[in-house]
Amino acid sequence: MTIYKKIDSYNVAVLELLTPIEHKPKIRLISRIQIPEEFRGKGIGTYLMDTICQIADRQDYVMYIHLFQIQKRSRKRFISFLNKYNFYIAYVAPDIMFRLPGGKDSLPIVEEVLEIKKYLEEE
Repeated sequence: MTIYKKIDSYNVAVLELLTPIEHKPKIRLISRIQIPEEFRGKGIGTYLMDTICQIADRQDYVMYIHLFQIQKRSRKRFISFLNKYNFYIAYVAPDIMFRLPGGKDSLPIVEEVLEIKKYLEEE
């Protein structure tokens, strides 16, 4: 699933959500969040995250993002942004952040975290 936000006639912001583990269809990876640099800090990321979180809550999806994709200089800011949407760092896999359906204030079970970690290591 891909969500697009048209910014102007030349620029588009993108958020992409995938199902990387076939036998776990309720676990979704945020594989890409792309906002042109000159448009960051203007509410576009908030729009994309609000939209995807509403969809995930309706569909009962656990979402995760692998932080290795995030540049170190912007990682702290990005983690703070995800925390607003109840994403939490998985302590058994500190480069992964999760969000439970409904933004529940707890982590998914450890077996699922470890299974996703194993999947990511095999890529």
